[in-house]
Amino acid sequence: MPSKLQSNVNYGTVINCIDATIRLPVIEFLKFVWKVQWVIVINEAAPEKVLSEGKDAQAIEHIHQNIRASLGNQAQKRLAIVSHYGCNLNKAGDVEKKGMLRKAVDYLKNKYSGVEVLGIWVDKEGKPSNVG
Repeated sequence: MPSKLQSNVNYGTVINCIDATIRLPVIEFLKFVWKVQWVIVINEAAPEKVLSEGKDAQAIEHIHQNIRASLGNQAQKRLAIVSHYGCNLNKAGDVEKKGMLRKAVDYLKNKYSGVEVLGIWVDKEGKPSNVG
């Protein structure tokens, strides 16, 4: 395992919810989809809600600081954001959460041109899928 970010190693970055139950499935999914060795995880409570609503300036800036730090060391720029079933911090229904996720993906694509951005939904069984 590299001790620091190295430009010769394949990385991707994910903005994931703080819910520990979805972390490993998301990392494994992204390693497979992106064919990367490592996935840098930015943890934020209900990140799709934070970015789609745009109300919590401090949380948004924290996310952007971490994105800039992680993308700066990646040869190929890859970024994903996650939403999931049963999130205790986003009480919206699944359809509304997926809408927030798509809005957050659009926001990130506009903010970081030239970066591949994926929206990942983790369903009731803990299975991740790409929704945008």
